[in-house]
Amino acid sequence: MGMDRKIEKKKWPIWKIGTYIGLGTLVIVLLSNIYAKSGVSRLNVASERLLTDTIHTDVFKEYITIFGRVEPLKTVYIYKQYF
Repeated sequence: MGMDRKIEKKKWPIWKIGTYIGLGTLVIVLLSNIYAKSGVSRLNVASERLLTDTIHTDVFKEYITIFGRVEPLKTVYIYKQYF
């Protein structure tokens, strides 16, 4: 027969396959849970504590009157000399 012999491909044991499937499922569940809760803000309030009113459309005007004096930090004078 000689020195050459056929090396049979090893099969994965069932515990290894189960471990990878379990870890993969856990990662998928955790990521989907994080994705489902991202960007969602919830606040549970009793309906008796809520106040509602009618909304009216109008122009919103807000004015703040300020009295003061504006001065520059630096003043530069430019002049031209005639020779």
